[in-house]
Amino acid sequence: MNKSNFELKEFKVEMAKYPFATSQIKSLPCCKKVRICADDVDSFDWWLKKLPEQLDDLQLVVYSEDRKSFILPSDFLNAPQVMQASEICFSCRAAFSDEQLLKLNAKLISFDCVDVTDKGINKFIKNWVYGKGAKGFQELQLWPTSDRDPETMVKGLDAEEWDETFEYEE
Repeated sequence: MNKSNFELKEFKVEMAKYPFATSQIKSLPCCKKVRICADDVDSFDWWLKKLPEQLDDLQLVVYSEDRKSFILPSDFLNAPQVMQASEICFSCRAAFSDEQLLKLNAKLISFDCVDVTDKGINKFIKNWVYGKGAKGFQELQLWPTSDRDPETMVKGLDAEEWDETFEYEE
């Protein structure tokens, strides 16, 4: 890393207790693809502060066995590295608000959904349908942490439930 002057385009760190106090990494200015495995928000935050604001791919994975109760807080998710990333995939719960979801610039989004409401999902879909969402948007995967109301999510949209014959049509 010393010889490269930390000019990596892609970076992966999978370490539960990274030695931050002795780290020589000051910044990763050229890094565009990142996978960080950590077990607390402070560790994720430390790494994000080393990265440029525009990322192509941001993956955050929780190492902790307590993954189901771990939540990335809303204020952490406001970081430009999160809000402006082209792709985000969080293998943990994320407390995005409806407003934050609507402001994401990502084309591909995946996370365990904690605070996004059915009305927020409806607004996101409507923005996408009417061309008001992120440019080039392709996919949203919200892994639910509670029951959802499909009628609220598609309210005001021309949506039909697929029947078996449609699913298997060629």
